[in-house]
Amino acid sequence: MYGGRTAAEVEKLIEAARKGDEAAYDALHPHADLKHRNKRISLGALQIPKGTFRLTRTLWLCGVHTGIIGAGPGRTVLRFEGDMVGIRQIERGPIGNLTIEGGRVGIAITGADHHDHVPPLAKSYIAGQDYFNLEFKNQTFAGMHIGNDDPTRMGGAEFDQNKFVNLRFVNTGEYGIYFNNNMLDKWLLLNAEFEGQKKAGVSIKFNNLIHGGLYNCSFRNIDGPGIDFMGGNPFLAFRPYIVMVDQCEFRECGSETSPAVDFGYCELSAFLRTSIITTGKTVRAGFIGAPQHMEGVNINVRTAGPSPVLLLRAVRHGATARANGHILRDIEANGDVAWVNDANSQNELYRRTFEVYQKPMGSDGFGGLKWDVNPAGGELAPTNGWSHPYLLYKCSFGDRKFAYSLLNVDVDHNSIMQEVRLSEKR
Repeated sequence: MYGGRTAAEVEKLIEAARKGDEAAYDALHPHADLKHRNKRISLGALQIPKGTFRLTRTLWLCGVHTGIIGAGPGRTVLRFEGDMVGIRQIERGPIGNLTIEGGRVGIAITGADHHDHVPPLAKSYIAGQDYFNLEFKNQTFAGMHIGNDDPTRMGGAEFDQNKFVNLRFVNTGEYGIYFNNNMLDKWLLLNAEFEGQKKAGVSIKFNNLIHGGLYNCSFRNIDGPGIDFMGGNPFLAFRPYIVMVDQCEFRECGSETSPAVDFGYCELSAFLRTSIITTGKTVRAGFIGAPQHMEGVNINVRTAGPSPVLLLRAVRHGATARANGHILRDIEANGDVAWVNDANSQNELYRRTFEVYQKPMGSDGFGGLKWDVNPAGGELAPTNGWSHPYLLYKCSFGDRKFAYSLLNVDVDHNSIMQEVRLSEKR
């Protein structure tokens, strides 16, 4: 991007521009005349007719046309050749009715945030837009990349109130959709299909996803979790918040080292009416996560030996005290359930982010990053010892069944300290 510069070179220019370096600011303009782009009249979305179009350069949506609308997936095909970003979106506009083939990334929304002092074409704050009827095929990294061009760090613009409807991702490299920005706010993913990714269908590991929903989506034949939400904003120790997955299907996802679904430590979250089936390979587990409401879920996976198919985390692993407790209802699993506290297990992922933002390094090498410091699980824990209650109703985990029970769980040691069988109470 930007005249053949690497992502690292562009980041240095952006940082210099923020500090007032006019030469760096000017260098971020792809064309000399783009200093005058604000004088141009926007013509809205570019209408592309039926046909297959071979492209060897990135399409920038940044001025005269801010969106692209085709004649339909399979009818309008944009075929990008080479290790490149296909479409780079800078300004707000809809993208729909297309097939996007090839390239490293199909659509990249990876500029600086709207408040940063950088040239307009180095920003990518997108809000209130529709992405619909899109097919992504044969990328090498991801169908869509939102955040920062360097995938190993947190950065980029907020992505706010955008809707993804009827999107299909087939053999799109490592990911279907990869987010590494620090704020994903009010995001809808509806009727999406993911197949053939090497690491995850949807990866959200660097930001505080807020008010996000995945509905009626399918994930198939992925060599990693269909969704990987294990992460958050490391500077705030803030996990994704208010997240729902409903009426989805995960088939043949996961690997020996990863579950079919990693729901992370999402707070005030729900995982509902969904099936997780992996019988053609061995996976670490079917589901790992901390949903506060889990209902109508069927899990049938093949794990190594007697390993549990469902691993539950607890929400009180963060820097803020929030409502606690988990409700599981109508869960059918072909193996056992267990509890785990792995809140700090992926801290190495954030090393690059701490280096970029020059945060002070602690004795652990991560500036004291500790996800598991919530006072509600420590000095402000309930005096009766019920720090992590789980209410189970009509749940079956292999040979272990719960008709209607309230559990007090020690997630650090995977033990049930007390069970109150409410089904036997009168």
